[in-house]
Amino acid sequence: MQAGKLIVWLSVMVMVLQPAGAVPQTAEPQAVAKHFILMLVREDFKAAAGLFDETMTRAMTVETLANTWRQVVAQAGDFVETTAFKQHVSAPYHVVLVTCRFQQLALDIKVVLDGRRRVSGLFFLPNADTLPLPDYVNKQAFAEQAVRFGNPPWELPGFLCLPAGKGPFPGLVLVHGSGPQDRDETIGPNKPFRDIAWGLASQGIAVLRYDKRTKVYAKDMAQAHDITIKEETVDDAVAAAAFLRGHTGIDPHRVYILGHSLGGMVIPRIAAADKEAAGFIIMAGTSRPLLDVILEQYRYIFTLDGEIDAQEKKKLLAIEGQIKAIKQLSPGGPQAKQALLGAPPGYWLDLQAYQPAQTARGIKRPLLVLQGKRDYQVTLDDYQVWQDNLKDKANVRFALYDGLNHLFIHGTGKSKPAEYQQAGHVYPQVIQDLAAWLKQPGAGRN
Repeated sequence: MQAGKLIVWLSVMVMVLQPAGAVPQTAEPQAVAKHFILMLVREDFKAAAGLFDETMTRAMTVETLANTWRQVVAQAGDFVETTAFKQHVSAPYHVVLVTCRFQQLALDIKVVLDGRRRVSGLFFLPNADTLPLPDYVNKQAFAEQAVRFGNPPWELPGFLCLPAGKGPFPGLVLVHGSGPQDRDETIGPNKPFRDIAWGLASQGIAVLRYDKRTKVYAKDMAQAHDITIKEETVDDAVAAAAFLRGHTGIDPHRVYILGHSLGGMVIPRIAAADKEAAGFIIMAGTSRPLLDVILEQYRYIFTLDGEIDAQEKKKLLAIEGQIKAIKQLSPGGPQAKQALLGAPPGYWLDLQAYQPAQTARGIKRPLLVLQGKRDYQVTLDDYQVWQDNLKDKANVRFALYDGLNHLFIHGTGKSKPAEYQQAGHVYPQVIQDLAAWLKQPGAGRN
């Protein structure tokens, strides 16, 4: 059986939950997830389902859970052991990723727990490390080394893919989208930043990717009430590029910066902060007001089934209320004392007047803008704004791809969140276009 064809169960997740049960709120999420999986292995499905919250109880009966587990075992073989745990907080949830070895392959079982340690989501995912590599990756053509860069207290860990040979090589920094992203931009079994790094390193381009500050220092960042996009993203991107320029074997005049999603949106600010970068790449970068895009995403997701139910309407009203409060913020005026849409008021004030595409007109160095047609998070409307503002600039190139979603993975039909849980790789043409642009004669010379 090919891992990519594994059937995945995606639970319905909501923000407002009213679970009942006797799991102590002080229980460690990892211990709860391990216990839950142990009950599945023992086929004590009634006890396992007893840990569900109300939403999961409605969505998955004991019988459905039993059939799901038996289908997994039929495809992956008998359970052997758990080999690794990863966990993070995505408020108000605790997400635990348990890597399990079955007789025929390894799977990542993603258990999502609410604040009362009830199971709010359950996913069975192919383990990304065991999936076949895309054809554009040649692991003999480069070496991957662990690195750290930046200044205390914000040093960040990452991987540097350095091509084999003497060099000097062009270099590229990868800048994440929103949220506490890891160095691979992992979502489900997909690792788009690893695909890009390995694909380009196979073609003689050094690539640095790193864990985002909001992931490495999650607690400190959550308590920082003065955080803006500068502290979240810009400063570390600039530090990463400086690190690359000082690395032996890399041409300091050919170090580029690529931003994906939110990272693409702030490329104009990164360019203003880094006068030495050779050029910039925007992949699915938001160009319209971020608040409008956030609301648009929720509406899209909630209408995928053809209607917005009562719970979804309640959620939309809550989001609309927070957006209204954010838009009423003014410098020096009365400020909300709590986070709005997960960020302090100053974060939103900093972005109020920011117009990414118009700001990008001031970039004189080479700029490449990439967009997938099936992207529902950053849409063709955003791409059009980039084009409208930059089409007359000789230093800018555009590339639009049929069938690609927000991760630049190919698919068919209407793009949905569930497809992020299906294993795939960044489309080969994207890797080829990136490599060709980064290696073009004279590119990046100021």
